[in-house]
Amino acid sequence: MVNAKVKGTRGETELKSAFYDQIGFYLVRNPDQTRKGGYDCSIRYDDDLDSPIAIPFAIEFKRNESLSTLAMWKQALGQVTKSCFIPVVAYRRNRCPWEFIVPWAIIKGVDGPYCPEFEGTAILHSPQFFEVAREWVDVKANLITKGK
Repeated sequence: MVNAKVKGTRGETELKSAFYDQIGFYLVRNPDQTRKGGYDCSIRYDDDLDSPIAIPFAIEFKRNESLSTLAMWKQALGQVTKSCFIPVVAYRRNRCPWEFIVPWAIIKGVDGPYCPEFEGTAILHSPQFFEVAREWVDVKANLITKGK
């Protein structure tokens, strides 16, 4: 039987590697998430909590066999309310690939709601999620360029 903490740490390491490999940004742990509550990780330009946010997603990650996707989403909503970021749940069951629960609005490129009820979400496999994340990076880069 694998220790839950070891399993979670291994899952976090997998995700960190995938984020950097797929979109070139760092998944950085929120150190206050245990003590004060909040999302697990954010996506930043450098592997440093003081680095600017690259994509405004508040990532909750789960390596859990028993939680339903609805329960995971509700927990993510409860953690993200203070941050004003967009909730995203990254989860992986044993012997399965990573999947992501995201607000449907981020896929369609429309304004919110970014914290919808579960019926307003979509479940994406890793390739689709990282494609959406790359599109967010492109949109942000275009906004910055046009603003100059």
